[in-house]
Amino acid sequence: MFSLKAISLEWGERGEQEAIPFASDYPAFTSNQSADLALAEGQVQYGNLDIPNVQKTYVDVNPHNHYYFPPDNIVELYPNLSNPLLAIPNVREAISLAIDRQKLSVIGETGYEGVANPISLPLPNYKSWLDPTLPSSYLHFPPVNDAKAEQLLQAAGFKKDKNGIYAKDGKELSFNLEVVSGWSDWDEDCLLIQQDLAKIGIKVNIEQVTFGTYYSNIAPTASAHGVIPGKYDLAISWTNEGPTPYLQYYDLLDSNGSFNVEGFHNPQVDKLLNAFAQTTDLAEQKKIMYQIERIAAEKMPVIPLLVGAYWYEYNDSNYTGWPTKQNLWITPGPANTQSAAIVMQHLQPVQK
Repeated sequence: MFSLKAISLEWGERGEQEAIPFASDYPAFTSNQSADLALAEGQVQYGNLDIPNVQKTYVDVNPHNHYYFPPDNIVELYPNLSNPLLAIPNVREAISLAIDRQKLSVIGETGYEGVANPISLPLPNYKSWLDPTLPSSYLHFPPVNDAKAEQLLQAAGFKKDKNGIYAKDGKELSFNLEVVSGWSDWDEDCLLIQQDLAKIGIKVNIEQVTFGTYYSNIAPTASAHGVIPGKYDLAISWTNEGPTPYLQYYDLLDSNGSFNVEGFHNPQVDKLLNAFAQTTDLAEQKKIMYQIERIAAEKMPVIPLLVGAYWYEYNDSNYTGWPTKQNLWITPGPANTQSAAIVMQHLQPVQK
């Protein structure tokens, strides 16, 4: 959250001296609910929050309150592939088959985020990069199928133990699921995932932790042989977006990707991403991306859940010049600190 205050005159982008606003206060909130209330009551004017029933609780209470939640990234269930159980493709596919993504969308995200696709790309953002020959199964997940999920586990040699949990060689399919405490939508998503996986004999223990602990646990470590995943079993998290799918796929799937949280290593993907970076030919870039899309769906190194929204709220009572739904000239919310600084420089006081 930010409040604005003018400081010393500096040269602005229009060539004249102007007052540059900056974030003088960073109110801290212990949960989404308390931050939602602060926004609705006008205590803060700029936010990055999932506000349930935003029209009624935020917009209708003040005509100067506005929001826009455009599709932005993919909310993934990240499996730690250094865990030998989660490295088994049948286990990941069974988990995917058991999760009711529509329920996550409607209940966990109050309808603001749609269901993701197997290729892990937010649509329609990257529609022009889609392989036109992709089968429907690469763009849409099948309906929840608990029976098939259990068949996959059994085919991989798992049997239910006395606790009703699938196990193999004495090792149960029991995992800790990392999420940030107070991120109410993801907290709810994790509860729903826990319930869904219990139905197929997979035990999930939800670990709600501070953001610092969460990020420290999931962040991969660079090495000479590619990234090493962090200290976690399962985690719900985001993907990084860019002007093309390259940044998202590089960070997510390249052996040295900065957000390759799961620890995926695939020489073919590395080679394709490197080839993409070496050419400026759009047709060639698309051919490369088409191949990566298929690998992302077929290997399922991560389990896509939702098309993540970019939460953005603002109040124009005192300042104009905000990015709007009609003119979204920048990634708008304060979670992106670089964008927030640029937004602040475009704001102009309302003449009263």
